[in-house]
Amino acid sequence: MKLNKLWPFKAFHKSILATESSHHLSISFKNEGVYYSAEPELADWPNQWHCFGQDSTSISLLNQIEELGHIEPLENQLFLSWISLYQLLTDEASNSSELLKLLKLPDFTDLRPSLASQGSLEDLDFRITLSDWVNQPGNKLNMTPEVTGAVIQCQDQQFLLTEAVWRLISEVRAFFVLPQESRTPQVNRQSWSLIRRYACSIQVPMVDFLQRTVVLSPEKLLLHLHKSASSSSKTVQVEPDFDGAPPQWLDTFDKFTTVPERYDIPDGQGIIQVLITPQVHSVLREIRRWPGCYVYG
Repeated sequence: MKLNKLWPFKAFHKSILATESSHHLSISFKNEGVYYSAEPELADWPNQWHCFGQDSTSISLLNQIEELGHIEPLENQLFLSWISLYQLLTDEASNSSELLKLLKLPDFTDLRPSLASQGSLEDLDFRITLSDWVNQPGNKLNMTPEVTGAVIQCQDQQFLLTEAVWRLISEVRAFFVLPQESRTPQVNRQSWSLIRRYACSIQVPMVDFLQRTVVLSPEKLLLHLHKSASSSSKTVQVEPDFDGAPPQWLDTFDKFTTVPERYDIPDGQGIIQVLITPQVHSVLREIRRWPGCYVYG
């Protein structure tokens, strides 16, 4: 469901600007999302747009976004989570710049962090941390910016992180605060596989250990079907595959008569570890039951 285009209402907007406003829209950034409120405080302010002058169009937009279910009304505040914001920007990709302006949000930046680590995947105190920040060409910032949720502040300027960078930072922080009693080598591998997925999607620089430690954890399978040349035309061979699978994946899968929780696949430079989630495990186990991965029908 798309937003109505509120911003072309020029005549309405000019008539509001002609009146003296007594309130303005206040915005604050938190790790969980964006909070909107009235300054000075005003009861039921989302329905008092006539008190806000040039902010009235933004308030009308917030009301419409609330109707679409992207905004949560709180006690005299409106809350927009980061995930809802990115979904909204995706739905309104052609109007994203104007949408950010009306929502009083900063422009996007190409800044992204690099990754460092402590210990190995077998260690209970294994850590992944954010290191130097770089721009798209790979040049390092000469300062440590402050990041709140999806907003990064560099000195006196604020920018909005891309969704992939925000997700990467969120996963790194979630893993960092994981209590030690919840940490196991398996949890370390699962966490790193997810963090690595986001890091690789935006080409994040990382220390040599992380660069060489490849852990994959496919969430879904691709099933390639091949007709049998020697059997009935209704007999097909099923080859399980997944995005990012190493070239040796299928040969390694064929070597096992059962489906382990992890495949260790040498690639000539090291070991690629493929973690098998319960959902993927159930599909692979069924395929493994078929002789030669052939199925009839």
